[in-house]
Amino acid sequence: KIPVAIIGAGSVGGAALVTLLVTLDFLHGGQMPISQTLWTWMQVGDFAPRITLLVDGLSVVMLGVITGVGFLIHLYATGYMAGEPGYTCRRGTRCAGDYQARLSGPLLDRIDLRIEVPAVSASDLLAPAAGENSIAVARRVLQARSLQAERYQEMGAGPITNSAAGNSLIELAAAPQKAGAQLLKDAAESMRFSARAYHRILKVARTIADLDGADTVGRIHIAEAIAYRMSAERLAAAA
Repeated sequence: KIPVAIIGAGSVGGAALVTLLVTLDFLHGGQMPISQTLWTWMQVGDFAPRITLLVDGLSVVMLGVITGVGFLIHLYATGYMAGEPGYTCRRGTRCAGDYQARLSGPLLDRIDLRIEVPAVSASDLLAPAAGENSIAVARRVLQARSLQAERYQEMGAGPITNSAAGNSLIELAAAPQKAGAQLLKDAAESMRFSARAYHRILKVARTIADLDGADTVGRIHIAEAIAYRMSAERLAAAA
């Protein structure tokens, strides 16, 4: 699988490099359109349509977007899909781990919901759909947002949602029950959560409780919020 990954990502990366060189040449040339005739398709009397390469500002932007994004997608697929059935390389999960380790800690600390989505198999597509439909979920979301607006309106903060609440405000609105508070304390110490992560977990837990229609934040809501914040590897290690 490694040669395939090198060829797949390398070919698109080569195209991105050529695009970069063409862009630099275009900029150094005063951003004037570059036209180069490659060959003449046919010639019938005075009629001689030519195959011509034209590079202008729009084509440079489109080439950069297509080749640049395509290269990143191929890199992502090479690293992230390493652990999927049919895509596994000889390094196994280490390949995906090395790829995900390139993300900086401060960046990951700002991501509240981390859900691993495995590849969908044919049997998954053929199986009957389970769980709520989109209409039911949308109804619960609207009810939760309305509940949050009323809560913060009564607290004097205006009709806002949990995500917009400040740290001191969310500490009051999402004060967990004793068991939930102990769980959050233990997790914060063992996982070394930052202050930002601590308050983000409270916001997510309060939102989960709102979706459940619960008045208070319980241990189960704190546990789910912590699970959303952790990767599968850290979750397994913590268990």
